[in-house]
Amino acid sequence: MPTHQAPATLSTASPSPRSPGRARLGLPRARPARERQPAVAWAACLPTACLFAVACGSTLQPIDLVAVEPHQAYNDLPTTLRVQTRNLRVSLDIDLARAALAAPLDADFALQSETDPAAAPVALANVAVLANDLFAAVVPSDLAMGSYSLVVTDRHEPRSAIASGAFESLGPDLDPPSLSIIAPADGATLPAGSDALAQISVDDGAGSIASVTLSVQVAGADPGAPAPLSRITGTGAPAPAATGTLSSPETWTARFPVPTPGQDPTLAPSTTSPFLPFDLVVTAMDTASNASSRTVHLWSERLPTVVAFAPTAGAEVGGEPFTVSLRDFPPDATVWIGDSPLVDQAILPAEAPCCEPCCAGVTTGITTIVGRVPAHGRAETLPISVLTTAGRTAGLGRYMVLPPPLIRGIEPPTGPTTGGIRVTVTGDALGRMVRLFVGGGTGIGGTPTDRREVPVLETFDPPDKLVACLPPGAGTVSLWAEDLVAGSSVPGAIRFRYLPPAMPTSLSPLASTSASGQAASAACPP
Repeated sequence: MPTHQAPATLSTASPSPRSPGRARLGLPRARPARERQPAVAWAACLPTACLFAVACGSTLQPIDLVAVEPHQAYNDLPTTLRVQTRNLRVSLDIDLARAALAAPLDADFALQSETDPAAAPVALANVAVLANDLFAAVVPSDLAMGSYSLVVTDRHEPRSAIASGAFESLGPDLDPPSLSIIAPADGATLPAGSDALAQISVDDGAGSIASVTLSVQVAGADPGAPAPLSRITGTGAPAPAATGTLSSPETWTARFPVPTPGQDPTLAPSTTSPFLPFDLVVTAMDTASNASSRTVHLWSERLPTVVAFAPTAGAEVGGEPFTVSLRDFPPDATVWIGDSPLVDQAILPAEAPCCEPCCAGVTTGITTIVGRVPAHGRAETLPISVLTTAGRTAGLGRYMVLPPPLIRGIEPPTGPTTGGIRVTVTGDALGRMVRLFVGGGTGIGGTPTDRREVPVLETFDPPDKLVACLPPGAGTVSLWAEDLVAGSSVPGAIRFRYLPPAMPTSLSPLASTSASGQAASAACPP
């Protein structure tokens, strides 16, 4: 009569006093080969995990050790190995109270010295199941230097697997980490009062980085407490080790405060130096307490501030003279309006020069800059900024680029040669500063030779029309608008026709009406 294997049993009725809340998931012991049945899978689902155990059938596959990481380490601290296996099925011991990792009950992990084969194997501690066929085991500290084979034994069947040269103990870590500062570069100038970015590359080889700190040091000032950095993890960068330290190599980043230049005792009380030399000191320490430090010498620059500028607005075509007065303006800086620098920029003599050589010729009094406004393709409000070696300042002021006036039509389009009638001019940007003209002919530079002003009687908001009084004239003339700041509309685009006295004239749409409601001629005011 055939026999049947008992199913996997899960017992929590009588937990060990030393292990409260622990459960053992056991597999039946193997029977003689003649009694073995085909493989049967059993599952036991616990509150914290669902664990699967396989009752082996008649054929056992050999255990394969697929991968071991890391391959080498220093022996100052315990090292956690990650072992990828194949065909290793074990019983599990679960700590329900702590929801700890499953610990195999019947698998042993050990290192056998290849340097001294007669030495006893070194058992690995805290063996745990991380995932399917993936185990973790801890190599004790102070492991003798040399090459080791990894031996994994399954006590159930019994069977074992050996991976030669799986691990190398390097002995104590005596070398400090390799450290380099990627940014900022040595000698860089940074904006005073800003939070600058530091990037540091650290590599401890087979060791692990415990900490990276930085400090800003100014001559004669307290350096302050070192600032911890945050790690940047790049593509393929190793994950932190189980102890919380970081594997090498690593790139770190942090923002540090840039000091502000203070009063220079060599200057008059009313002036200050815009530059301040300072050092950025970076220190990296590994888990064996080996440390490395690097220093970059930097400059802090107090950015220029605007005292006054003129004009505050101009035409799209640019070209207007522009003057700006600033404090702390270095000679290699440039003034910008929007995304364009000031054209033909020139620096007038400063009121108070900076001392030499601490400021390298930088002026600390009021510096006046002159130039011409660059052209811009559309109407907008643009920031005024100053570009220096430390960066670009912002919020120094606003400059308005104004659109030129545009005339789209005139009503009525005809009128008497004597003038004196109201006309309504429609268009864009017809503001309070706009003046209207009629005339004709072309002079030097395209300026009309016949130029008669049309007095504006009324403006509107939005500025899309004007009411004006037509002056006397004859024939067909051009109508155009001029803005002292924004420029002129195109002469000749809109025309008005003067009619002889014998011909009837059009009536203004704004003609006044009498009390009886009949239209009456509305003469322009004198």
